[in-house]
Amino acid sequence: MPVPPIQNTAVKGLLMDVLTIWESDDLRISQARNIYLPGYLVIERRGPTARSTGTTRERSTAIDSALELAKSILRDCLSPMRIYELDFANSDSIAVLHVIPGNAEVMRAVSRDTGSAPETQVEIAKAIWEAYGMNRTIYSAVEILNFVAHARAYCRSLHAQEPVRDQPRWPSSQRGAPTVL
Repeated sequence: MPVPPIQNTAVKGLLMDVLTIWESDDLRISQARNIYLPGYLVIERRGPTARSTGTTRERSTAIDSALELAKSILRDCLSPMRIYELDFANSDSIAVLHVIPGNAEVMRAVSRDTGSAPETQVEIAKAIWEAYGMNRTIYSAVEILNFVAHARAYCRSLHAQEPVRDQPRWPSSQRGAPTVL
C-alpha cells in the first residue's frame, strides 16, 4: 500500500530530524525522505543560506566538503561500485545535491529500460525514483533507519578521530540490504 505524503509540517520536521545524518549551520546531509533506498543522500543548504545566489555549479567549499563527506559515508557504509552525484536547483533556486550509492541492484535499475547506463542526470534520477520512490517497498523504514544510525556513527567516528568500535559495515545479511561488493 502506498504511503501518503506527509502534510503536517510538525511531523515533516520530526521526520527530517530522524533522517538527518550530519549538519552544520549552513548544510545538512540526510537520507532522502521519499526514496526508499538506504544511502540515497541529499545535501541541502539550510538556514539563511538556503537560497542559492548562483547556478548549481557555483558551489562553495563547504558544499564540496559536505559532498566529500557524503561520498565517504557511502564508501565506508555500503562500498558501492559507483557513486552518482546529481546536482539540482528547484524553482526557488535552492540548490540540492543527491548522492546515490551505485550498488549492483541500483546499476540494474538505472539500466533496465535501455540496457545501458543512462547518460544524463535526468535519466539517472528518473530510473532511481521509479525503482525506489514512495510507492515502492523494497526496503522497510527499519532498514532505512538502521542505515542512518550507522552513517551517524561513522560521522561521529570521524569527528572523534577513532574508528567506530563494534560497528561493522551496514549489514548486508538483512533482507533487502544493498549488495556489498
